[in-house]
Amino acid sequence: MSLILIPFLISYVGYLDYRTEIMPEPEILRLKDLMPASCRMSIKLVDQPNQPQVIEAQIAPLKFNLSLININFVLWEKLPQSQRDMML
Repeated sequence: MSLILIPFLISYVGYLDYRTEIMPEPEILRLKDLMPASCRMSIKLVDQPNQPQVIEAQIAPLKFNLSLININFVLWEKLPQSQRDMML
């Protein structure tokens, strides 16, 4: 009986570890909801796990060019949610 439960427990613990991390896609959608509507079309949020800063922006000088905001979600998840919302 215990041989059947061990693989289940290992997969369950792995599932819990996986869900404690912030997934970039839902967080990007949540951040886009916080942005003003006038900015949503001209700014692209990108996951950059190798950058040393939490957030880095490359703002395009012209109105109709796409600006990039690179976010390191490994560092991002260490911040409280109120600070995350204010950083964007």
